[in-house]
Amino acid sequence: PGRGSLLAVLTVVALVAVGQAAAPKKPAKGTTRISGTVASIKATGSRSTLVVQVDPKTTREFQLTSRTPLTVTAPADVSFIARGQVLSTTAILSNNRFFAKQIDLYSGRRGRKPSPKLAKAAAKVGRNRNAWDICGRVISKQKDPKASDFMTVTIRAGQRTVSIYLDKGYKLTAVVSDTSVIAPGDKVAVDGRTRGKRFTVTAVTVTRSKPLPAPEPRKKPKPRSRKKKPASS
Repeated sequence: PGRGSLLAVLTVVALVAVGQAAAPKKPAKGTTRISGTVASIKATGSRSTLVVQVDPKTTREFQLTSRTPLTVTAPADVSFIARGQVLSTTAILSNNRFFAKQIDLYSGRRGRKPSPKLAKAAAKVGRNRNAWDICGRVISKQKDPKASDFMTVTIRAGQRTVSIYLDKGYKLTAVVSDTSVIAPGDKVAVDGRTRGKRFTVTAVTVTRSKPLPAPEPRKKPKPRSRKKKPASS
């Protein structure tokens, strides 16, 4: 293939929207999972106290720190997409276009994010042979001038620039690591290890039913003004 085809802009149409990070992963070996809904959460400095309603008569209290692995997922729409976020999806290559079924948007400075990727997905039972894994940072979003009904998102996947078309009916999943967006009633899964009478939290996954607010746009730094040197006499 020629250089032009290698640098061709790829088109991704989001047909179905179920975020890959929407469901908590299975607990790690040797850990216990406690599931329920958020009763309350209170932050004090870098620590937070999370109270989980396990059943109608039982609550459990957990201490979280800034180092506690935390994943909060929520439905999102196009207004949530912002420059610098990490977009991740598995897409099907057909007629030189990628058709995506799952799209996650990782936002915020905290929390682990997937690495840039644009490669054929590993083969497994039930997976389409033309499945590709795509992941990269959002550069911009804009309407297609040739089709105003479509919003496009441009991402940087490693050394490649990928253009993503969001089709009608698309859905997105926002993924953040921020205790301030957790609300009473959210579903929560707390993983941890028990030693004696002490339960040590190893991971917390919160699933919101309500969308997250759109992130505030980044403010561009003001250019530094150069002081004029006084004229020499």
